[in-house]
Amino acid sequence: ADCPLCRVPRLLMKPRDAFQEARNEPLSTAALTVIPFVLVFAVLVTAMGLLLSPAAIFGPIAPLITGSGLLWSGTALTALVVGILLIAILLPIAFVVKAAWLHLWVFALGGRQGLEQTVKAVLYAVIPILLLGWIPLLGLLIGALWAIVILVTGIEVLHGVSSGRALAAVFLAWLVGFLIFVVLPLLYFLPVRVVASIPVP
Repeated sequence: ADCPLCRVPRLLMKPRDAFQEARNEPLSTAALTVIPFVLVFAVLVTAMGLLLSPAAIFGPIAPLITGSGLLWSGTALTALVVGILLIAILLPIAFVVKAAWLHLWVFALGGRQGLEQTVKAVLYAVIPILLLGWIPLLGLLIGALWAIVILVTGIEVLHGVSSGRALAAVFLAWLVGFLIFVVLPLLYFLPVRVVASIPVP
């Protein structure tokens, strides 16, 4: 049997073949494949945050931390460990929530192979983001686009739907989520801020 990590190169370069192999595998195999990438990503993102933007972590005392050679002091190491733990805990939760939301749209468009297959597709699809997302801007953009290709392929293969339906499910999940969690809050709070900013005569 193939080890979980051995499939990663095929998943990145030939996702259709990789998902064909993963179709009958338990969800635990996908989880074991992704966990090492989550841990490495958590370390790299937190370290980059400390090095490139200490102000985001230390606030007004950031110049003291960076200017006095205390970057790797006990305080900084504590921030590093806490950041790594938070990312390592929150990312898997976010993956499952994303998969559950996406599965609503997959099911609506004909996918009937179960939530487990959608979770599998999401877990494998985030690998490019975990590999490249710690690189500011360009890495995250490339990783996200690569992840979309893998996710659409995964939904298509694991649920046995057409590529058009798989793409539609991914797009609708993103679009409706964007409208609900970004646009609607902006529409609600923006008028309040505008009114509050108007000077009282």
